[in-house]
Amino acid sequence: MKKFKYFLFILLIALLSSCKIMKQADWLFYDGKIYTANENNDVVSAMAIKGDKIIDIGDSDTLLKRWQAKEKINLQGTTIIPGIIDSHCHLIGYSTEMEPIDLTGVRGVDEMVERIQIYLKQHPDMKFIYGRGWDQNLFPNMQMPNNKLLNKYFPDIPVYLKRVDGHAALANDAALRLANITKETKIENGIIEKINNELTGILIDNAMTLIEKFIPPLPVSAKISSLLKLQEQAFQYGITSINEAGINYNDIYLLDSLQKINKWKLRVFGMLTLNNENINKILTQGIYNNDKIIVRSVKLYSDGALGSRGAYLWEPYSDDSNNKGIFLLTETEFDSIAQLCIAHNYQIATHAIGDAAVSTMINWYSKYLDNNNDLRWRIEHCQVINPNDFQKFGQYKIIPSVQPIHAIEDMEWAKSRLGNRIENAYNYKDLFMQNNIIAIGTDFPVSPLNPYINFCAAVYRQNISAYPPGGFQSSQALTKDIALRGMTYFGAYANFSEKQLGSLEIGKKADFVIINNDIMNATPQELGNTYSIATFIDGEMVFSLKGNKILKGF
Repeated sequence: MKKFKYFLFILLIALLSSCKIMKQADWLFYDGKIYTANENNDVVSAMAIKGDKIIDIGDSDTLLKRWQAKEKINLQGTTIIPGIIDSHCHLIGYSTEMEPIDLTGVRGVDEMVERIQIYLKQHPDMKFIYGRGWDQNLFPNMQMPNNKLLNKYFPDIPVYLKRVDGHAALANDAALRLANITKETKIENGIIEKINNELTGILIDNAMTLIEKFIPPLPVSAKISSLLKLQEQAFQYGITSINEAGINYNDIYLLDSLQKINKWKLRVFGMLTLNNENINKILTQGIYNNDKIIVRSVKLYSDGALGSRGAYLWEPYSDDSNNKGIFLLTETEFDSIAQLCIAHNYQIATHAIGDAAVSTMINWYSKYLDNNNDLRWRIEHCQVINPNDFQKFGQYKIIPSVQPIHAIEDMEWAKSRLGNRIENAYNYKDLFMQNNIIAIGTDFPVSPLNPYINFCAAVYRQNISAYPPGGFQSSQALTKDIALRGMTYFGAYANFSEKQLGSLEIGKKADFVIINNDIMNATPQELGNTYSIATFIDGEMVFSLKGNKILKGF
């Protein structure tokens, strides 16, 4: 009898002990391939979530014994990666513009006219035509267009068509008249193109502002609809956080209003557009931090784009011997901004594409940065770099923020612009090696919002058709581990949020995505067909693919 009582006592202790071990989680994912993107690039098979945090991560057998969960999900070998951080895009800016006619892929002005005519049949009451996406490098002659056909077909309605990079535009005469642009008009740091003393309609960089102030504002309801549509698109790719490369105070307040009613869930790290209202209402009030909306960076522009020959080079363009591009800042302006940012603990992020622009900005940065600073100032794009400047990224701890897809988009014509300087362009591996950090973004809408074609460009130096064979300047390819961290952890570091985001580790925010392909073992073609099965932010499923076999019933 005593032995039986002793046996019951031991059994009770064992049961009580097992109850203590089996702790409660909200979600338990197991039997998957989970890329943590942590410092060791660990790959595990299981992860437990409670509330908005990761509470455990490791092998499936251990976690299944350790955790009870409200929802236990057998991943069946499917892949999880950290939520993707798009380190440079214009999602909010694109959403708050008048909806443009899509001119992507047109082969000439005649195709622009066709798309405008189709649009006008659907919107006959339009009083201003706005389009975006043309690229003269796709035209048969690869020359910048003129507005003669626009004037012929649309003599009375203003037409304003932005180039794909957003740094040049084609305007018809009606739009030029609206803005009072004549052959005598001049603007600092901008080009109003004239050929044979006649306006062509081409405007570059600051000259574009003369017309853009006349673009009709988007109604708030339409703005909200566009924002929510693009948020959903981001979730479908597994993007959980964006760096908005230029945001205004009114858009910050609008996002906050949507966040308060639980409609906005995408994390936004805002780079403030520089103007007096934004400085007074946001910057001088200190870091703006309201849950998922954080603003602590200022966006500067030092030059234009390579495609429109506005990027600032030390030597003239190889295909335009009288042009070195445009530099858009003065040192006095920069010093004033830099001192303001340091005083209010704001980061500086500067658009710099040409080698002269990058050199100049590093030189100006160096006045404020020593080799022990933690200001995390950034240079956006970094497309062409003087060989002597690479090591300065490490010397001053400057973060390179790049878009690998640009190398693939530009490869057919970039050498004609740069000549031998192409050897120092799109050198992402060399940039990474300076600080062991590189932040990766899409630059949407200049390029698609799809992060997996960006990943393909980074690791294969190819497009999703595996072109070109062997890759474009393949010696500058990033490893898959670095590219994944560039889209996750390094993006978080560039945002001062690496302690909360960017990798799948205990105690961090439960931002992650279940994807249909194992991107670390995928071909370019498979990367082109990669998408989210489910996207989670703060442990909440914000997107679920209809009909998926992993999350049945959600």
